[in-house]
Amino acid sequence: MSAPTSSGSSGSFTATVNGVPHSAGTPTGTVTFTVAGLAGPVQCDGGSDTLAMSSGTATCTISSALVASGSPYSVQAAYSGDGNFNPSASTSKSLKVRSS
Repeated sequence: MSAPTSSGSSGSFTATVNGVPHSAGTPTGTVTFTVAGLAGPVQCDGGSDTLAMSSGTATCTISSALVASGSPYSVQAAYSGDGNFNPSASTSKSLKVRSS
């Protein structure tokens, strides 16, 4: 996660899915990002909270929804799974936004 420098700045959240050693290939599928404290669902740039994985990762960039008055935010990523990898979810991570 990269924290915005001030209210209204962009922030990015990257989820990486790793298989156990000797697993079959690179994980595909989608990752859904949840940010507790927002008025509604996350709107990653592109307009969705669910993103397709590329090379085992998915990155959500939020341009302006993060403000200091809602800080700290609780961020979580949930992986959908695919034919070779089971669904999973991250633990919640805290993100603090500074006042501008």
